[in-house]
Amino acid sequence: MKQNRLIAGMSLLEVMFAMTIGIFLLWMFQQPAGILHEIMVDQTQQSSRNMEIDRMMMVLKAELLQAGYGMEHPASGFSVVSGVLVFEADFNEDGDFQDTREHLEYRFDTEQQKLLRRAGSGNFQTILENVAEITFEKIQVEGNVPGCLLIQIRIYPEESPEKFEWCGLWL
Repeated sequence: MKQNRLIAGMSLLEVMFAMTIGIFLLWMFQQPAGILHEIMVDQTQQSSRNMEIDRMMMVLKAELLQAGYGMEHPASGFSVVSGVLVFEADFNEDGDFQDTREHLEYRFDTEQQKLLRRAGSGNFQTILENVAEITFEKIQVEGNVPGCLLIQIRIYPEESPEKFEWCGLWL
């Protein structure tokens, strides 16, 4: 006589039910992972853009300091004409501003959305790209002889601009 032994295991219905629950749980955990990935990409792009702006500001600050702006007796001031920042720097320290690369200007090209820099009569170099707007403004502050430089940078058109005010730069 044969004996029916109980075999340990699961029926097909139990396996299908467990797989359905497992797939549902995996799907639930995958949704936030996709959103987190998008957030990380946005943060990386924003961080990269901020580093580019920081580099541009450091270059501009270094050139303004070399021009003597911010010292007790500035060698030359700066001016803002039609949104273009213009200043002179005696880079070779020969006492004049007649050399070809001692006249500097920064301007924002609205069509290409680029900040451009030119030394002397040379070509414009791209300093910063993919920015909605950059404006330069000279503002007078009591007690600050050369005036202050107000820079407004709008990265995206729908955002409000970031404002940077430089009054007397120091190392």
